[in-house]
Amino acid sequence: MKIFFLGLFAGSAITGLFSLLIWKKSQSKFIKQKQTKMEELTNKIELNYSEKNEEKDKEIKNLKITINQQNAEIKNLQSEYQRQNNLTKIMTNKIKIDFLGKIKDKDAEIEKLRELVDQQNEEIKNLQSEYQRQNDLIKMTINEAEPAFLLKIKDKNVEIAKLRELVDRQNIEIEDFKSEYKHQSDLTINENKSLDQAFSSSGDLPDQYRKLQQYLIDKKWQNADQETSKILFELSSSSQSYLNLTDYQNLPLRELAIIDGLWTYYSNGLFGFSAQHQTYLEVCKNNDFNPDQWRKIGDLLGWRKNQQWISSSQNLTISLDAPKGHFPFLTYWQGVWLGGFIDGQSDRFIALMSRFFDVFR
Repeated sequence: MKIFFLGLFAGSAITGLFSLLIWKKSQSKFIKQKQTKMEELTNKIELNYSEKNEEKDKEIKNLKITINQQNAEIKNLQSEYQRQNNLTKIMTNKIKIDFLGKIKDKDAEIEKLRELVDQQNEEIKNLQSEYQRQNDLIKMTINEAEPAFLLKIKDKNVEIAKLRELVDRQNIEIEDFKSEYKHQSDLTINENKSLDQAFSSSGDLPDQYRKLQQYLIDKKWQNADQETSKILFELSSSSQSYLNLTDYQNLPLRELAIIDGLWTYYSNGLFGFSAQHQTYLEVCKNNDFNPDQWRKIGDLLGWRKNQQWISSSQNLTISLDAPKGHFPFLTYWQGVWLGGFIDGQSDRFIALMSRFFDVFR
């Protein structure tokens, strides 16, 4: 009986052991399958990660390339901006220089009026300052300060009105001067015509001017110009081989009137000192004068061509198509330089114009 139970127990134990072995084997196979799947999954994950990592690296590399390109483009833009900025500065400076180069001096009359306006502005500025001071005083002692302030304002208004009246009078005087000059020029031409006609009819024209008169009658303007130079040289009694500034300033008034009368009459007012004097006054108001105005006179009288002063009477326009006041030119006579009206010799022209103005004063 005991042996039976032992055998039964041993059989059960063997059966259990066998079942355990089978279970362990099945478990071992299951684990191995799991490990295999895990390895496959791990490999797959690693493969996916590697591919994605490579893609990210490529993307990062592309982004770096793009950033470098953009940086290069920004650098180029900055360089271009700097270049344009420098060019703008250069152009701005050039415009400033060109602009400053074109500024011209104003004549004396305008300068006087401008000074008068500046004085008025200063007066107004002083009034404003005085008004502000009085206003402050009014705030402190309004009853005491107000009458005195109003009285000063009234006085200043009267003063300003007087200054404005003075400016108006000066403007009227300027207009009257221009009108008087035109009237005087007309009278001068008529007087010169009458003078020449009187000489022609009565035979009282001095022999010294007969040759000049004949040249003018024949419209030989260049010969008449040389003859005029000769007469002026003889009238000056100059001890030198040319006419200097003093010689021009001391030319006889009567003889200047005769010479101008002949030129004016036989050219119908186109040539002569009076025609030149008219151009002089139109350009140089109030006797103001500067190099730019001298060049302008030269352009108007035809003594400058292509922005250059003509160097001899051979370059003059020998016809009635010449500009008004083109003759007399008075530069050379028989090879002798008379110190005439070329660039740098404007003082002689001014002296002659001032002397001529004395003829009809």
